[in-house]
Amino acid sequence: MVAETVGFDAWLEVWRRLSADESLLHDGGQRMPKLRRYDAYLRFQRNRYIEALADRGMGVAQVARAVARNLREPLDEKHVAKIMRRR
Repeated sequence: MVAETVGFDAWLEVWRRLSADESLLHDGGQRMPKLRRYDAYLRFQRNRYIEALADRGMGVAQVARAVARNLREPLDEKHVAKIMRRR
């Protein structure tokens, strides 16, 4: 609902900043509604990217290199393979 109001990119920036402020994460929902950590969203998107590359027929080593190059997140090939198997 917020993303529809302010735009998706603006919402992502707000979410990232809220997630970085520890004082807002532990207030029991008194000031802010509970939100997942922004990092969880980034992991979700990374995993969708890995699955999309696997669907294109790329191998584990190729996917790991693509993630390191394009997302700047070096991952162990075993971890990449685990994500690819869940698909």
